[in-house]
Amino acid sequence: MSLAEWEATSDPLCLMALLPVPRSDRKCRLLACALRRAELWIPDRTGCNDILHVAERKADGVATDDELARAIARSELILTEASNGWSYLAFATAATLHPIAIEAAGLALEHLERYQYELFSRYDAPLYVALIRDIFGNPFRPVAFDLSWRTEAVVALARGVYDDRAFDRLPVLADALEDAGSGDVDLLGHCRGDGPHVRGCWAVDLILGKA
Repeated sequence: MSLAEWEATSDPLCLMALLPVPRSDRKCRLLACALRRAELWIPDRTGCNDILHVAERKADGVATDDELARAIARSELILTEASNGWSYLAFATAATLHPIAIEAAGLALEHLERYQYELFSRYDAPLYVALIRDIFGNPFRPVAFDLSWRTEAVVALARGVYDDRAFDRLPVLADALEDAGSGDVDLLGHCRGDGPHVRGCWAVDLILGKA
């Protein structure tokens, strides 16, 4: 893998294959959830949102065995009831609970590709590429985070962004980082960028010390 390959790749499956090893299980599972959440404009009549919530809790290591068992049972029921192109959404949802995180992300992406081609004759690759980049950042340009930037205000803002999915607050977080002494162009630029931003966003994770 090279910097040129990483920056030029427009195929999300290829970009995933370029991710450095070892990969963060947490980030891979959150990617699976983010990919599936990208389709949440569809009315949720099957409980898919609840499954994704449990999958995110699993990524963060806080899902209980009972929660997981119920989510798995629900996903299996959804799969039995799914039909036609919409079944791929059900498969993508179930994939977020896959025991192996990188498999969860890959399967979710593959099923979403099939779903989009089946129903819309198009594939929103740029969106999925943007989600991968938001979560993993640029492995060739890692930000050297100065611990002095991790002020009480910065951490509180980052925690709120993460817990509340309040990504509209990222520009405010960038201002707080500047107040703390950060002038890192990549970090500030990402926080002030248009996104998309999701749970697992590399900038928020960096502040919170999440891997």
